[in-house]
Amino acid sequence: MIFSGLLKAFTVLLLVISASTQNAYGQEECEACHDVPEMVHIESGIPSSIYVNQSMIDNSVHDGLSCIDCHVSLDGFEDFPHPEKQPNVNCADCHSDAFETFMSGFYDHLQQRGFSSVPGCTQCHGNHEITQEVNTQMVCGICHKYATQTF
Repeated sequence: MIFSGLLKAFTVLLLVISASTQNAYGQEECEACHDVPEMVHIESGIPSSIYVNQSMIDNSVHDGLSCIDCHVSLDGFEDFPHPEKQPNVNCADCHSDAFETFMSGFYDHLQQRGFSSVPGCTQCHGNHEITQEVNTQMVCGICHKYATQTF
């Protein structure tokens, strides 16, 4: 009788541990593929690096965040590797004030003047090695290639 009760308790414990580890995907699953410097995504024939490792995140303003904190479409995903096409990260989910400032002060300004290719968050701040400050020479140089030589 005691043995039967212990066996049931042990079985329940194993099921709880198993269920919790099945949903506990973390950086290891992401880094299994993305910690390869040659890893690229090709869109419209243009290769873009999707290489990232933990030290890149640790040295950015997003130190302490996990991959799914930004890549929310993968929250709860269990069948890795994930499908190749993923939705873009929406920085405004956490940075709504900065996004509003960007839209009203920069994006809308350029759109109203006919520019169709306006840099977004990652073009100025980077993807995974994100810094709080932007390199204004690089940012302005996206459109003003020759003006950057004077600053």
